[in-house]
Amino acid sequence: MKALIIVAFLLTVVKSDCCKKENNCKGEPVKDCVCIQIYKTVCGCDGKTYGNNCVARCEGVKEWKEGECPSLNNNR
Repeated sequence: MKALIIVAFLLTVVKSDCCKKENNCKGEPVKDCVCIQIYKTVCGCDGKTYGNNCVARCEGVKEWKEGECPSLNNNR
């Protein structure tokens, strides 16, 4: 019984950490943010594709990776 309670507790902690990361992915947009218009896409941690990392940063995105986000629609 103790083991079951410990496992349930650990699953709750792991789930909490996961959700905290998602909530911290994007902050408030930056006011008066100016970016150079260079098209070098990044995929934001919010799952949206941005024209470049500066645009993502201006939108408040805190983490991204190079390239477009995977498309949910495979019928391109």
